[in-house]
Formats: sequence, structure tokens, C-alpha cells
Amino acid sequence: IKHLLNDMVHGQAGLSKNSFLKVKFELPVERKALVSEQMGWRHYPVVIEGQLIKGELKFQLTVRVAYSSTCPCSGALAKQAILDEFQKDFSNSNVLSREQVEDWLKAKSLLATPHAQRSYADVKVALNPESIAPEPIDIIDWIEEALQTPVQAAVKREDEQEFARRNGQNMMFCEDASRRVAKALDQQDRVVDYVLRVDHRESLHPHNAVSVVAKGIRGGFESKDFPKM
Repeated sequence: IKHLLNDMVHGQAGLSKNSFLKVKFELPVERKALVSEQMGWRHYPVVIEGQLIKGELKFQLTVRVAYSSTCPCSGALAKQAILDEFQKDFSNSNVLSREQVEDWLKAKSLLATPHAQRSYADVKVALNPESIAPEPIDIIDWIEEALQTPVQAAVKREDEQEFARRNGQNMMFCEDASRRVAKALDQQDRVVDYVLRVDHRESLHPHNAVSVVAKGIRGGFESKDFPKM
């Protein structure tokens, strides 16, 4: 991209000092299942932008990551509903056997379940032009590792169980998800700036829950610059 931007300027024979390139595509990545040996293809939307303005190079890379988000409030209410039912069913019992508890859990543990939804993290980063740029998959991996609940391509029963476990251990509001991603990006020296938008497509409400975060450096991205994939 760097060489192409320079060639575009030189090819104008002095008529222009600036050049710009934007490439959009879907990146196919083969992913292993969470537990089993199943393999499947995920496709990640990617946008790469480069600009040369009066000799100054700038690079931006945008990715979209789909993941699952389980509502912490809904999770707490579901647990409370199950606890209330347990106390009602055994209000006259002081001692319970293991078998009684196991039978009750089999019958009533799904009395209430928290709501979860497919969610998206759209992340735009400005890269240091003086360092080796990360591959799009590097940024995708940083995001998925931070969130812990990326959607899966191919699954067996044990993979779906692990996915359910991860959702239970990583409940998050949209604000929580954006903080996780921002923290992961703050640890990367090759990322000089970022702005991100997480979109939880609510299964409880008819609207989405959205959080937008910018790194907040002087002269950098602002919240209004959030990625539009």
C-alpha cells in the first residue's frame, strides 16, 4: 500500500501531492472448534485504508467481529428465580440428599434463562507507519480473546456446551464489551489510535444497545468517527 500510494502520486507528474486507497473485502479464516477437532470457515469484513498527504503516510484498518453477549442483569434475575423456586420446593426440608438435589436440578435448573444475543464489535485502528503493520487477523484475534465469546463456525455438542459455559462466565453489557476491547488495543504498540462501536442486538428489547469508545488522543479519532461497516 505504501509503494502504491507513492506510485499514484509520482504517476501524476506533479499534478497532485496526495493519494488515497480504500479496499473492502471479507477475510476467510479457518477456525477450530472450542473443544472438538471440527474445523469451519469464518468470514470477517475488513476495510484497509491508506493515504499519502503531502508526504505523510497514514494507515487505518477496520474489522468486524461477531460474538455472543449474555446480559448480566438478566443472568442475576434468572439465578434469583431458580433460587426462589428451590426455597419454595424445599421450604419444609432441613436436610437434602445428593440425589434429591440432582433430581431437582435436572427438572428445574432451566426454569429461567438469561437472554443473550448476537453482537458485533466494529473496530477501526490507526497504525504506526514506521512499524510492521499487524495483519487483519491479528487485530481480530486480539478482539476475540478479549471478548471470549466469538460466534463459532462448526460445533459438536461439547463445543456448544463450552460456548454456553463461556457465555455464563463472560456476561457483559455493551459498555463492558467496549471496555474489554479498548483495554486489549491499549496494550498494542503498533496501534496509535482507535475508535470502536459495539452493537448488542437485543433479544429482550426491539432496539439495540450500543457503546462507542475512542482512545482519546489529541487530534485523533473522535466518537463521531466510529466505524460504519
